[in-house]
Amino acid sequence: MIESDQKKLWKARAATYNNLKWVNNSVLKQAVLENGRFERHHSVLDAGTGTGIIASLIAPLVKEVHGIDISPEMLSFVSNGHPNTVFKEGDVRKMTYPDARFDRVITRNVFHNILVEEDRLRATRECRRVLKKGGWLILQEGVPPHASLKRDFEKIFALKETRATFLPEELVSLLKQAGFAKVSVNIIDDKDFDLKNWLDNDGTLSEETKQKITDMHVNGSDEFKKHYNLRTLAGRVLIDAKAAIVVGEK
Repeated sequence: MIESDQKKLWKARAATYNNLKWVNNSVLKQAVLENGRFERHHSVLDAGTGTGIIASLIAPLVKEVHGIDISPEMLSFVSNGHPNTVFKEGDVRKMTYPDARFDRVITRNVFHNILVEEDRLRATRECRRVLKKGGWLILQEGVPPHASLKRDFEKIFALKETRATFLPEELVSLLKQAGFAKVSVNIIDDKDFDLKNWLDNDGTLSEETKQKITDMHVNGSDEFKKHYNLRTLAGRVLIDAKAAIVVGEK
């Protein structure tokens, strides 16, 4: 998928993005706060800010937050109620900020949309470049619930979008390759992930594709159902998804 395709995708998704339950999931948001350890004097960059959910969460805790995103449509849904936040179009692969500008850089579910391996490395190096010495990159990505299900994960998403799939150790390797000497990873449980909410608010999927993706979950192997803790409740398919938060210190 080329850059213009990504912009088209996020233009289509912008209006319903904030309806996604995972976007406002309190457990995932709290995990960002706990892993970021934000302080009042910090300058923070939210790279791939989307509708500004994380930037707005962090703003009361720090000196300033800058949010960038490639999609003007996503940025149009930012509710900017904090005077210390600035939002603008920008690309994490080629940022205009000077070296050592920020104490923290956050990228939440951004890197799976960077499809070329060289671009992912370039983006990670850019995040490191704009960090002050001792600053942290906090990178969050959804990951398969078990390494054995990576191929299943890829097959499901192939029906939905073009994206990269990572295991936690691959994200750790990416940060180390980009020059982060100290790297840690935490796995966060995203329980009761609602397939219908996820698919209905994608903004790009046909009913046929939604059903195919649902069927791939419901008709998955016993191992698949076990690792996802798949179940139905009031006609909805629920799974326990996982996210990796990888922290690299410059």
